[in-house]
Amino acid sequence: MSNKATLRNHLITSNANMKSSFTLSFTIEILGLDVWHDCNEGWIDLGTCFQAMKLQYQLYPGQNFDIDVLIWPHVVKYGWVRTWLYLERRWFSFSIRHAFELRVKEFRSHLVTVAPSIGFTSLSYNAKNDKNIEIYLPPLGFGEQRYFAGVSEGEKELKTFIEELIWKPVMKSIPISHLDDLILNKIVPDDNDPEPEVQVKVTRNGRQSMIAKDKKKADLPKGKFEMKLTGNTILAGVGRITKFETVGERPTELGEVIILLSSSNLPAADDTPIIFVNIEHLNDIPIEDFKKAGVSQIYARWKLEEEDHRTDSQPIKNTSKVQFDDHYAIPLEPKEAALLTAGFLDNLFEIEIRGIHSETSKVRNGKLFGQEKTDFSISTAIPVNKEELFDFPIAVTKIDASSLAKGLNGLVRGDFPLYPPENTVCSLGRERICTNDINAIRTPIKANVIVQPSIILRAQMTLEVTMGFVGCKPKELIPSFSRLYCLVDDTDTVSALLRKITEINNEVVLNMNRDCLLTGFVVDTGDKALFYIEGQRHGPILKIWHMVEDFYSKLKPLFSSSHNYASRLYPDMVQAPMPYNVLKMYVPLGVLLACPPVYVRPTLPLPARSALLKLGCLVASNLRENPCRQDMPTCDELKSFRLELCVPPRSGVTSPLNLVPTVSNSHKALLEDTIKVTQSRLI
Repeated sequence: MSNKATLRNHLITSNANMKSSFTLSFTIEILGLDVWHDCNEGWIDLGTCFQAMKLQYQLYPGQNFDIDVLIWPHVVKYGWVRTWLYLERRWFSFSIRHAFELRVKEFRSHLVTVAPSIGFTSLSYNAKNDKNIEIYLPPLGFGEQRYFAGVSEGEKELKTFIEELIWKPVMKSIPISHLDDLILNKIVPDDNDPEPEVQVKVTRNGRQSMIAKDKKKADLPKGKFEMKLTGNTILAGVGRITKFETVGERPTELGEVIILLSSSNLPAADDTPIIFVNIEHLNDIPIEDFKKAGVSQIYARWKLEEEDHRTDSQPIKNTSKVQFDDHYAIPLEPKEAALLTAGFLDNLFEIEIRGIHSETSKVRNGKLFGQEKTDFSISTAIPVNKEELFDFPIAVTKIDASSLAKGLNGLVRGDFPLYPPENTVCSLGRERICTNDINAIRTPIKANVIVQPSIILRAQMTLEVTMGFVGCKPKELIPSFSRLYCLVDDTDTVSALLRKITEINNEVVLNMNRDCLLTGFVVDTGDKALFYIEGQRHGPILKIWHMVEDFYSKLKPLFSSSHNYASRLYPDMVQAPMPYNVLKMYVPLGVLLACPPVYVRPTLPLPARSALLKLGCLVASNLRENPCRQDMPTCDELKSFRLELCVPPRSGVTSPLNLVPTVSNSHKALLEDTIKVTQSRLI
């Protein structure tokens, strides 16, 4: 092949990568046909055409298509397909594939509309003057169903039979986005030959036919009966088959119409990536408990960066299942996509189920004529209904979408459990400096509980969610961070790690590059030390990871080089005088967790208690998996934890941690001293 032909093939393949393909499958019922048998193989006379219909649709602005369909009792002319009988109803099916370039942002707001019309008057001039009088039904192939077998206008020649025999197995391995150009360009034409613009029609049995595209397409008629599908729903249904929705009343002479759409190479290689969320069913709703609480409607809500999406409100009925059928897609810039997917490593994706509580009260005006007993009910007072709507959270589901941060495309799907919403401490809007602010004393707590948490836990509701990311090209490189966790039960190993961290940070400060600092904390829990270290990826944190190899038998590390986090957990520590905190507890962690009054009753402040429980879970899990952001104590919780349960901060090098509790003070005495100190601070 010449260089000119090779370059042309390369341009054809590149152009195919920029196209998105759509396959529409039509299944239409034939009414008024009293034929209850199928014809045999061979030639059959068509006779008079029984019925005709036209399908007009627009897939994208400028992509309008008209389909003329001629119907006979046993075959239908549009690529020639057979009719078939199902449940005493006559049907026919065919599929069409279109490939063209589009942009996700424009397609998202587009409405795909299909307008079917029945009758010969709607046909084009060529369809009205059709000359076909007979058709050939070839013998069935191995494993081929008779109703979906091929139909041709004549017997195949030997050359055509051999070409199809070779080409059909090859076609199955070709991506759909390349199928259009490869079929039309099996032999590369000369540059002087003009290439007609064509569209490929693929029938249900895999046959292809090429028809010149008519440049003059009629506009869609403004009929009452239409099949519609939004571009947002199509984008959210990438990778699956989506059904068109029916709008308006179907004419009596038109049978049932079912249209399915599937897409490929969407978005294209030169387009923006998208992330989509599909919310389907909410199962096992406690109907009686919701009605007692006054919940009249429910809806789902989720937030993603600046996007705040809410589904349509669904009324509470007598069924324990609610169908949301919400499909939403968000186009992203390449840099935003990299940051967003990296955030899934750190935060669980939350979908909140919220309720609308309505209270109706009757308010009467002052006594006017008709309200007294002597008025003989000539007129009655008109009650004024004031309906106040209260919007409140009911439950929340948390989805682990960390798989979307790896690779170009990803999908998360399942039935996820729902849990009661958590109470959160409101932000003060100022820096927490004094003791009361650090311990969140008299700080308002955000809690709007209408449905009791026990009801949510007992109901065991589940939400069916499909969430995916389609990128189609490598993500842009962004500054990222790595995290290292360690559980150490040897004092010398703890001292060596602290000394190495301090040396690295001192060297970084001398170089005036605080962004490369190692931040985090180490907690002496009594019998173990928990290390958390974070730093720039491919930075000084790798020195700690290589050092851990020398102490592998004395510690349990957890580190993943493939996890690229978008930010630090504790960014405030970068500018702090001590970027790495050393926390030594007064009382061993296990002793505190074994004493319920310490963290159940209001003995400890709320932030300190939250940090205590999170650290206890980390130690108990033995670092079996990477913790996410909500599993780690926040910066404010660490401050309160250090203030209430730890000795004053000091350098870890000058005063190494002692993992063995002192013998002079028993656990009970240490616990009593801690409670006394805490109570005196609260007073």
